[in-house]
Amino acid sequence: MMHCKIFILELLCLVTCLLKSSLCDEPVCSDLPVIANGELRLEGLKSPFRPGDSIDYVCNSGYLKESTTAKLICSLKDGVASWSRTERACRPTSCNDPGYIENAERIGNLFTFPNNVTYVCNEGYKLKGAATRFCSAKGQWLPNATPSCEAIVCPSLNDPQNGKVIFSQKRLHSVATYKCDRNFILSGLSERICQVDGTWSSSPPVCKEINCSAPETLKNMRALPNKSIYKAGDLVIFQCKSGGVQKTAKCLDTGEWNVHPPHCPDIETEPPVILVSSPATTKVNLCDDPGEIKNGARTLFGLNVNSTIVYHCDESYELRGKSTLLCLENGKWDLDKLP
Repeated sequence: MMHCKIFILELLCLVTCLLKSSLCDEPVCSDLPVIANGELRLEGLKSPFRPGDSIDYVCNSGYLKESTTAKLICSLKDGVASWSRTERACRPTSCNDPGYIENAERIGNLFTFPNNVTYVCNEGYKLKGAATRFCSAKGQWLPNATPSCEAIVCPSLNDPQNGKVIFSQKRLHSVATYKCDRNFILSGLSERICQVDGTWSSSPPVCKEINCSAPETLKNMRALPNKSIYKAGDLVIFQCKSGGVQKTAKCLDTGEWNVHPPHCPDIETEPPVILVSSPATTKVNLCDDPGEIKNGARTLFGLNVNSTIVYHCDESYELRGKSTLLCLENGKWDLDKLP
């Protein structure tokens, strides 16, 4: 009887030891799982966790669980206990493909939260709308509206006064060229370029009338007609006060005179302003006297071939027509109508 009691006690001790050893050696998930973009719902649970145990979790805004019932599970593999599904526990919200737009390049090919795509217009086009769209936490692209690329077009240009502007297109890099009418000169740049902001470069030039300043008058010389400003094409006669020597100069479209005034000899007395042909001339008077003009005066240098008449207006009046007439070999003045 005593031997049986001893055997039973030894058996109980053995079983107890075996049980204790089994508990100590069983693999467990001792550390809590770590998940990106989410947090655990322990609700009083503590480690260690045995294989088969599970922990619930929630994902941050913009991320979703694989399913509403998905949990993290302590699994046993090859004698090692570990948490499963931690890497893909919370996946980013997905947006649909935002698509491409015409005349643009799209940068970005990830369509999940919080990624974005950016549109860059081709050369010659400008963006209308937001360049960048973001995939939101709710799976929608923001802003909602898709941008577009419109052609860069500069506005039409008006002809300058006394000139014209020439252009074939109004797109980016198009060139507009300005030209002036005869006897006018351009002030400013002759070309303007359509820029990326849809405006023409520089300011529009203007066409200014070509004028020659009053010619230099030397000693013992006068210029007829005597004005402060001469237009391109105007003639002026340089006349020596001693008489006999005269020279005609023309105001060029460069704003300069084509000839320099002559050198006149010294005199003691000044001759009258209006001269007639010298009695000593051998030329025959062929041209008729063309007459006077209203509100003006004239300087007559004879009626012979190559003789001239210079007309000029009274103060506050402007001459219309040629100021200088030339007697031609056919006995006619080179202009039928008086200025």
